[in-house]
Amino acid sequence: MTFDFDKVQALMDNNMAINPSLSRGSSALALVAIYVMSEKWRWPQISDDDWDTIQEQKSQLELELMTESQIGHITPTMAEPKANELLCDGSQYDRVDYPELYAILESEFIDDANTFHVPDLRNSFVVGAGDNYDPDDSGGADSISLSVAELASHRHSYWDYTANPDLEGLGVPDPLAVGLPKIQTAYTGYTGSGDAHENRPPYLALSFVVIAK
Repeated sequence: MTFDFDKVQALMDNNMAINPSLSRGSSALALVAIYVMSEKWRWPQISDDDWDTIQEQKSQLELELMTESQIGHITPTMAEPKANELLCDGSQYDRVDYPELYAILESEFIDDANTFHVPDLRNSFVVGAGDNYDPDDSGGADSISLSVAELASHRHSYWDYTANPDLEGLGVPDPLAVGLPKIQTAYTGYTGSGDAHENRPPYLALSFVVIAK
């Protein structure tokens, strides 16, 4: 078997792409990658310069295939956004600048025929969209103060006065009933300050980016 480097180079020069989203060099290499791979010993007729070109295109192919399959994926990072990434800060972008991303977006992120926005994940946790949450929904609070309606049903015990029964006959004075306090509604004392409490699990903050191209 003979590896025809000139034919591969011609494909590269003529821009005969297998996939229009790949570079012409990467597309050309895809035609022969299954034969070439990294086994230079199989192709003694290839010069070192030609082999370097093939390896460069192979690396480019791997990068582009990996990137293309990840467009639209969101990932946390501790680095500045790369050239093919957008920070998830709610910003709006033009369709023409990121056509591959625009083409696969859910409708909630498309603003109109020419623009879209990325989700704003600053200061937020991520929850899976489904029956309870639509894509791009947001909500929640860092801290919360409970209202009376949010407390569990409960009661407080207290002492109340009980009246003595009148055991004497009609018109006979009853000394046990003299001077009894009037029965009235009683309340327990107030307690608690109503301060807001922490509403988050343990956390570590990182930036989120979306792969855009």
